[in-house]
Amino acid sequence: MRSREMKTTRALIAVGIVASTLALTGCSPAADTTGLAAEITQSAGVLATTVDITHPGAPWNTELLVRIYVDDPSVESVAQKVRAIAPALARDATASSHTVGITAVQGDPSTIAASGSEGKSTLEIMVKVAGVLDVSRGGNSVLFLTPDDIARLAQPEN
Repeated sequence: MRSREMKTTRALIAVGIVASTLALTGCSPAADTTGLAAEITQSAGVLATTVDITHPGAPWNTELLVRIYVDDPSVESVAQKVRAIAPALARDATASSHTVGITAVQGDPSTIAASGSEGKSTLEIMVKVAGVLDVSRGGNSVLFLTPDDIARLAQPEN
């Protein structure tokens, strides 16, 4: 009987170690998003772009956060830029299979960083942008696109 308890205990310890390892390695280290950021900047005609991969709540939850820096803060202009970046998002394996949050910041990133005013420069128009693009998940400062939204917006007729 004692031998059976030892085997069970060892099996439980092994399962715990494997589960812990998997939980801690849910995020691939230093995923390179510079290519996607460069493609977005070029295709949308924005001043600059940053792309970050996050794991809200758990390592297996993956979201991309895209920040575009724009000179024109109008709802129509930002909606046009989101449409323009959709094909790049659709071609990217991570972006096309996960939720993408997009924020728009007015101004050049180097000027904003020097002044420390990025929070003040983030545009709070994304609910209206969501309405223009006919997507359902927009907050004041973040527009959330699902993989289906990205695929639809990437189509030439949109």
